[in-house]
Amino acid sequence: MSNERESIIKIAESYLFKGLIEQKPDEIPLADNCTRTELGFNTGKDANHLRMLLSSEAYDNVLDCYDLNWIVEGNQACVFYKQKLKQPEVPILVATRFKIENDLIHEIEIILYCPGMTDLFANEVKKAMGVD
Repeated sequence: MSNERESIIKIAESYLFKGLIEQKPDEIPLADNCTRTELGFNTGKDANHLRMLLSSEAYDNVLDCYDLNWIVEGNQACVFYKQKLKQPEVPILVATRFKIENDLIHEIEIILYCPGMTDLFANEVKKAMGVD
C-alpha cells in the first residue's frame, strides 16, 4: 500500500470515526468550502455547517462503521461499509466518496441502503432542505 493511498484513507477515515462515531468534528481535516451530498441532496454547505451537524444529537444514533472496503484513485477515495445504528437493528449499507486535496476533505458524497429506511430518510432530507 503506497504512502499516498494510506494518507488519503487516513484523512477520509477521520470523517467516519472522528465525525460520525466520536462526534469530534473539529478533528476532521475539512476544507472551508467542503460540501456533503446524501442521496443526491446537499446536506452540508461548508466546513462550519458540517461540524455543527456532526456535533448534533442526530449522530448520537451512530454506533460503528465496519467492514470498510476502499478504492482509491488519484485524490478520490470511495469506501463501502456497514454502519451500525441504535435503530434499526440491521446495518445500513453505505458508499461514500471523498475528494481530498492538500490533505483536506473537499467533497463528501454518500449513498446508503437500509430496507424500509432509505425512502423514509430521503423524505426527511427533502423536508429538512425545503424540497418538495
